[in-house]
Amino acid sequence: MGMKPGGMTKAWRTGVFANVVLICALGVFVAIGSVTLVRKLSWRHDLRFDMTAERTYSMSDGDRSMLRALEAPVSVVFAWGFDRDILQRVLDAQGAPRADLLAQHYRPLMEDAARRVHRVLEEWSHVTPQLTYSVIDADSAPRELELEARRLGRHPEELLNKVLLVQGTRRREVPLSRMMRDVQWGFFPAMPGASPRFPQPPSSWGMSAELGSAVRALGSGSMPLVGVVVGHDGLMEPGSRAFADLGGFLQSEGYECRGLELMRTEDLRQFACIIVPAPKKLLAARETELLRDYEQTGGRLLLCADPRFAEDYARIIEPFGVTLTAAVIDDRRLREPSRESGVDLQSMSFCVGQHPVDAPLKDRVALYLGPTRPLVLRAEHAPAVERVALLRASADADAIPVTHDSSRGTYSAMEGKREKAPQALLAAALRRTHAGSPRESRTILLGGGGAFAPDELALPTHFGNRDFLLNCMTWLCERPFSTQATLREESRPRLVSVGAFAEPMRWIGVIGLPLLAFAIAASVFFARRST
Repeated sequence: MGMKPGGMTKAWRTGVFANVVLICALGVFVAIGSVTLVRKLSWRHDLRFDMTAERTYSMSDGDRSMLRALEAPVSVVFAWGFDRDILQRVLDAQGAPRADLLAQHYRPLMEDAARRVHRVLEEWSHVTPQLTYSVIDADSAPRELELEARRLGRHPEELLNKVLLVQGTRRREVPLSRMMRDVQWGFFPAMPGASPRFPQPPSSWGMSAELGSAVRALGSGSMPLVGVVVGHDGLMEPGSRAFADLGGFLQSEGYECRGLELMRTEDLRQFACIIVPAPKKLLAARETELLRDYEQTGGRLLLCADPRFAEDYARIIEPFGVTLTAAVIDDRRLREPSRESGVDLQSMSFCVGQHPVDAPLKDRVALYLGPTRPLVLRAEHAPAVERVALLRASADADAIPVTHDSSRGTYSAMEGKREKAPQALLAAALRRTHAGSPRESRTILLGGGGAFAPDELALPTHFGNRDFLLNCMTWLCERPFSTQATLREESRPRLVSVGAFAEPMRWIGVIGLPLLAFAIAASVFFARRST
């Protein structure tokens, strides 16, 4: 009996080939559809497991509710790069920044911080369509930074290393360093043989907390009116850089800043807080009485003195049992090595840490105070008074008496009468209740005017003065504190996903594996055909 020869017919092979192609195509479409569906669902429902010790990928219910409640669009601009402060830390003997130090020590630190900010903004943009953002690398995209600065009416350097949030006419700024809890920026001296201080990354990050606080303040719409006393040739007069920087800083933090002439203002109660920035000319008796009456009706004052000027606010601070001594503090222990004089105070060790104003900053950031007067707390004071020390000098501090010539506006230090002033008080928070007034009065007294120095408020990476002044305004105006106390502790992230790792895995899962299955199927088909 004859047998039919074996083998596959042409029609059978064509059918197998069509089935393989159809299965592979369906597999690709199913994989793409599954990834797309999961991606869409994850915008509303977080389908990931956060395995990091810092809870890097977790969004709080409060932040999610806050973002979904946004009614007006919020535009966020984040530009990062080497600003003036970082460049000054790596200057060579000729005064030029060293590119090798920037690339080796500062570029990785900045990239890590920028990646974390970008991750938060990306997560937030998935929650609400009202939030749009742009992240700009100043080194690789200088033209984009220039265009964005022109659109916002700012200089490009003013946008570096800060997150700018804009909603209509309201704006908020969050410096990058404030989100890096205890970062140490380091310093590389140009002198041969000098020991450098290498930058240290922060032990904890506060991107979500700081940005969330800024968005909440942006949406609140409330802008307390702050008056700055002018007309006394003090540290801040209209048209000066100090006045412009303070006004911009307060506006970015949700305050409206306005110059105030005491003798020409009918009602001081319209101001949520009044700043008196170290007047060079003595306050008139009527002006002092106006400030005293304002304080007695529950007003809020930020009084700034200066050892070089004669004004000591004696009539205003007398009920608190506080006096300003006509002297200047010389404390060579609490000064930066770059400061030539011991009276030019700058250190991380001023804060006492017993008040909400200074507790978050204690041993965390450096404050610049400049020449500072000592404060003295007397035993006698008005009833219902609370006095809390904010800033102190070291145990090795000296007090040098000074004399003032009010007619000429000059002063002279009497070195021969120098005396010890251990733990001299440099700033204090005062408050008291008044009979017949439903609101307590609050006053912060500073012995120096360096806290308002324009260079200290403008530097993005030196944010001690910014945080201190912000905390002062927050306490005086009774607003929620945004600068939280953070202990130095080691973070242990178990899993950190970065874009350079996630992008290849996405292509492998969606395209690579289906194509591999198709190639295997095709090779099997042609191998069977050849037999």
